[in-house]
Amino acid sequence: MNTTRFLKQKAVYWARAGQDVHANPTYSAGVEVSCRWESSDEEVVGPDETKIVSHHLALVDQDMINGSLIWLGELASWTGSDPPTASTTDVFSILSLSKIPDMTAENFVREIKM
Repeated sequence: MNTTRFLKQKAVYWARAGQDVHANPTYSAGVEVSCRWESSDEEVVGPDETKIVSHHLALVDQDMINGSLIWLGELASWTGSDPPTASTTDVFSILSLSKIPDMTAENFVREIKM
């Protein structure tokens, strides 16, 4: 079963790569990924065990790193800096990742919350 056939939207993903000498996060160059993006308010537990409200979720076909950035749209349409800052409008920080297997448990779709 092809679990990615319904990922018809595009997003730009900037993977968290580490931090600079001032402890600010650094990111890799943006890459375009296929997704299905939904607006959905849900409370999630953050990396420091605090409760955070997630306003969006997306289904994607690859693993992503918590703390990375994602924007709904095509890479060719991105006009901001590369990588953007976390405060850039409509760019969201990834709060969590879940892997969901298909019926054969051989293929996975990933759910990220932002």
